[in-house]
Amino acid sequence: REPGKTLEAHFTEGKYPLLYESEKRVAFPGGESAEDLTRRGESAVKDVVLPHVVNVARSERDEHIVLVSHGLCMAQLVGAIVRLGGGTWKRKGPTVNTGWVRVEVRIQ
Repeated sequence: REPGKTLEAHFTEGKYPLLYESEKRVAFPGGESAEDLTRRGESAVKDVVLPHVVNVARSERDEHIVLVSHGLCMAQLVGAIVRLGGGTWKRKGPTVNTGWVRVEVRIQ
């Protein structure tokens, strides 16, 4: 970021600097904010992942679910799974776009 220049001024010039953790409501023009991404991740978990997990648990079998996405979305999906399950999770370090995450879910 150029000192003294607003994000809007950067955007007008076609410059898209990194957003800070405190700017979760800020979105690049035509994009979504971190809060928007969190809501989208929670919707995907509620609508797709959890119903599948419950059905598998009722059948008393083990099953693997594979979700494919970019790093920021994967972090939100994992966070949503943990939050909706009543747990806690803290991401360690930056989210990368080429990686994988393993989450084990058990219904009690």
